[in-house]
This record gives sequence, C-alpha cells and structure tokens, in this order.
Amino acid sequence: MDRILASEAGDPGSNPGGSAIFRFFCFMKLKELLPRKLLKFIAYTYIAGTLGFFLLFGIIAYTPIGYMLEAPQIESTPFDELWDDAEAVVILGGDAQRAADAVKVFNAGKARRIVVSADERAMLDVLYGAKIPPEKIFVDEKPLRTIDHPRTIQDCGITPETKIIITSTRMQERRAARLFREAGYTQFQIYSQTHEIRAPERIKKGIRLGVAGAVDVFYSYLAWLKYWIAD
Repeated sequence: MDRILASEAGDPGSNPGGSAIFRFFCFMKLKELLPRKLLKFIAYTYIAGTLGFFLLFGIIAYTPIGYMLEAPQIESTPFDELWDDAEAVVILGGDAQRAADAVKVFNAGKARRIVVSADERAMLDVLYGAKIPPEKIFVDEKPLRTIDHPRTIQDCGITPETKIIITSTRMQERRAARLFREAGYTQFQIYSQTHEIRAPERIKKGIRLGVAGAVDVFYSYLAWLKYWIAD
C-alpha cells in the first residue's frame, strides 16, 4: 500500500502541496479498505460528538446548570471567618489573582508570612508590587503538579500540623482541599476573593457563567479525571 501511495502522490516533501496530496490519497485508500458502514458510523459519531459537545458547553455557559456543576468545586471560607493567627498563607501556583488574595490576607494580619508554591514571576511581581517585605516571602520551587504542593511546601517549614490559609481559584478549591487532607493536613482554610465578590452578585442578578466560566468547569472536571486516573 505504501508503494502505491508513494507512486501516486510522489514525495510529500518534494513540493509544497505534496503533504496535502499524500493525506488525500491516504484518505481515499482508507475508504477502499474500510467497510462503507464503518466509515458512515465513524463520520456520524464524529458529527454527533461535536454537536453534543457544543450543546453541553452552551448549557453549562448559559443555563443555571452551570452553577450546579460549579458549586461542588467550591470550598472557600469567607474573609471575615479566616483565622487571625495562621503561620502562613500559601499560594498555589497558577493564577496571579491568588497572589493578590494572599496580599489581602497578609495585610490584614491573618498570616505571618507568605509561601509561593511555584516559582512564578507573575506572582512574585504582585507581592513585590504590594510592598510585601522580602523576608516574609518564601518560594517553593519544586512542585510540578497540583498534587505536589502539600509535600514540597514542607521545605519552607510548613508541616501537616501548621495552621495555614491557602489561596486558590474557585474551581480548584475542592480538589486542593482534598489533596491537602490526603497529605495529612488538619489545619487549613481556603480563600478566593474572586468567588467571594463575584459569585453572590452573579447569582443575584441571574448572570450565567458564560464562555470563560464554562471553560473553568470543563477544566476542573477534567483535572479531577486526571487525578483519579493518573495521580
């Protein structure tokens, strides 16, 4: 078969359109080799799957179902209920908004220092821009995945018995909480200023999640799936 395709399509790299021609002939030969019913099944499945995905995405983005899927992922403590004597506020790598949340917690005197669990320049820029004293900032450079944070922050003097406040984003809170519990942490709270400010207002005004919110929902549930399968 390879010799037939090569003789009909020529060398794919010999001209700009060679690769496209080669793929076309591959598709034509595939049509000859596979039963027609199987090809129709594959085509219909692809079309149905694509339409189903966009339908589901639209439902999550623009109906109350989006909030129903979002709610189980949230485990944020209101700011007024956060401890006033935490040893540290721990920023999980990712969204720089988490660093802004940590600044709010630190400046309110609720934590004695800040641990950045990921060497991310954007987060450090937020902390330095907020005039946080450098001696109060500790950087944990070792985590590669979310599951690593509970272990690697121990190099910054954080133990499972240490009282900490964790800043995360609303769709990552439940997964972060589970990871820290499984690692033996018993004294932690999770805070997300974004959720505290926006969620009640959105619900009150009937504002839907929208495209960005739906993307967050998909990402969160896919992250859970990866956690159950691979981590």
